Amino acid sequence: MDSILTPSYSQIYFSKRYDLLQNETPVYSHDIIQQESTYIVFTEAVPDAGYRYFGFILLDSLGNLISNDIAYSDNSKGLTTGYSGSFIKTSDNAGFSMVGFAYNYVTGGRWDRGMLWRFDNNLDTLWTRTYSDVPPKDTSFLFRNFRELPDKGYIIVGSHGLVNGSAPIRINLHRVDSLGCEAPDQCWVGEDEIWVKTFTPEKPFIVYPNPATDKLSVEFHINQEGAEIELLNLIGQSMLRSRIPPKRDILELNVGHLSKGLYILKVTISGKKPMMEKVVVQ
Repeated sequence: MDSILTPSYSQIYFSKRYDLLQNETPVYSHDIIQQESTYIVFTEAVPDAGYRYFGFILLDSLGNLISNDIAYSDNSKGLTTGYSGSFIKTSDNAGFSMVGFAYNYVTGGRWDRGMLWRFDNNLDTLWTRTYSDVPPKDTSFLFRNFRELPDKGYIIVGSHGLVNGSAPIRINLHRVDSLGCEAPDQCWVGEDEIWVKTFTPEKPFIVYPNPATDKLSVEFHINQEGAEIELLNLIGQSMLRSRIPPKRDILELNVGHLSKGLYILKVTISGKKPMMEKVVVQ
């Protein structure tokens, strides 16, 4: 006789409906995460055909609505014209990540860019990354799902196709690091407790804090040759000058004695064109 499977039982079952916006706007649910005694539901609202925004609602263990923070429509969180994908809790319990894609109608078709978001535990945006085709931008990328990897990077699956629709849709796969970078020479980053540092080949240094009050730090991703650092006022007068030696990553400048206002930081690496950064002293 075939064995009979015995179902497992829970004490909590429910079926609920939610009218979140109290109007005619369609609202879709895309994903859900269970925490200790709550659920976070990932949602997307479509007020009109040309605009979308996503958000999150918090439910208790019985499915009752705790909070409705659906109106994420600012530039950093809103998809504007686009679609959400999937949503996960990070393995270190330090927040959440999400993928999706945004699109623009261009001459001859629709150009889609893959998107990766990173949130803290309060669902505030820490950073976003956009993945798009290089010129002539004839290919669209649509991110649908992803998984976190043991090294805390991500593997993202989606599809791609030509902007003009002249070729069949195909599968694509992206593997990125824990801060969404595809290759060290395309996106150099480091992370501290509250913000993301981004370096690029065109600007391999960052300046912080900006605005500055007493100290101003200039940090390099890789400093093999050393660099000349100069702070200029708006009429080109040199207010500070220093040099960071090779192999040293950070140079700290004292700016507390300077008048409040806007300055230009000039960074010159041997054999390269000087790079400029605006700095505010307050």
